[in-house]
Amino acid sequence: MKIDWNHVCVFVCVFLILQYQLYNSELNTYSDMLSDIQSSKVNYNTYHFLFIITFGYIFVGLFLYYYIIKDKKTYIEGFIFIIIAYLFWEMAIYLSFDKAPKYISVLLYDTFVVGGIGMLAAMFIFNNYYSILKSYIVPLYILTIASMAWFQYQCYKYNPDLSKLTVAHSLGLTR
Repeated sequence: MKIDWNHVCVFVCVFLILQYQLYNSELNTYSDMLSDIQSSKVNYNTYHFLFIITFGYIFVGLFLYYYIIKDKKTYIEGFIFIIIAYLFWEMAIYLSFDKAPKYISVLLYDTFVVGGIGMLAAMFIFNNYYSILKSYIVPLYILTIASMAWFQYQCYKYNPDLSKLTVAHSLGLTR
């Protein structure tokens, strides 16, 4: 079976653009929650976070494409699948920290709005506008990279401590 890479790339780009914008909408609240429950300010400026949030999340989009879009699952199936995946992540936070129960609304927002509604929006846009979007793949790549960069900037702005990045330290970018 031949893979239509335009089909894959359009979905992954639409999914990532929407997810990063939804993450930006909740970043300060979510970061404040994480800082409070772990009793120290969250530092997003680490290699593993930067790697996961840029390259690792692309694999999430690819997995969702092959599991949901390629198999032509319904909107409800896509919504339920992503909700369950997000609930596993949120339950890990909820069960790991004593202070997490007071932030249940943030965890539910992340699960249902960022996860569920983000997936529904990505599926809707992809299913209804693929014929238009496939001819604009380069602007989609640019928007995806811009969304990633904006999210990383927002993370940096939340806690501009670059001391854990040895490359930044060697370039003289740390304080």
